[in-house]
Amino acid sequence: QVSSEAKDHFTSQPDDLIDAKRNPIINDMFLNINQIMGRSLVPTELMKVLDWYYNYSMSTEVIMRAFMHCVQEKNIKKLNYIEKVIISWYDLGITVMDKLDEHLERTDQRNYQYISILKYLGIYNRLPTHPEKEAMKKWFDVWDFSMSVILKACDESIKIRNPNIDYIDGVLENYKKSGVKTVQDTAKKDTPKPPVQRNQAKTSNNRFHNFKEPSLKYTNEELENLLRNKK
Repeated sequence: QVSSEAKDHFTSQPDDLIDAKRNPIINDMFLNINQIMGRSLVPTELMKVLDWYYNYSMSTEVIMRAFMHCVQEKNIKKLNYIEKVIISWYDLGITVMDKLDEHLERTDQRNYQYISILKYLGIYNRLPTHPEKEAMKKWFDVWDFSMSVILKACDESIKIRNPNIDYIDGVLENYKKSGVKTVQDTAKKDTPKPPVQRNQAKTSNNRFHNFKEPSLKYTNEELENLLRNKK
């Protein structure tokens, strides 16, 4: 276990933010966080996130997951709250996704399974919605499918442009009707015809179609205001 006081405290300055945005990995993190928040973070907020990146040696993926956890699961958008989550993970020695996945698998296995299914479908930038959780819960608890069979059904999604839980639900419903219980059963039987997509509200995957990303560049006036605020 590491201590949240283990490192000298780093406080970002505007020049640090400018340099960081030249780093594609960090800049992508900023863009994804803006998408998760549904707005563009102002420079002072971006510098706060940059502080976390340096002070807690956090991978960008873990920082983004903290935002998803707080915003999408708990409906909390306050950066101070998100920082507390970051610190709690840091104190548990969680700074990379492998460690976070191990932690979630131990402490919240079902949610870990849900997230794993989304990731298998290529959906990384959000957590499952309530209807998606209900559908996946049915797959495990009512239809009694194993994760391996569910992932086999996910393979069917290669036939559509935007994989989604509703489509997989239809594939698994056909499996259930055909008596499929194992991955081996899917090989023995003719693969069920993929279901016609049901009418549903469109949910975005790793792209946020309705949010237009403005430029992260800011003006000299903003920088001057930042400098005044830092005094």
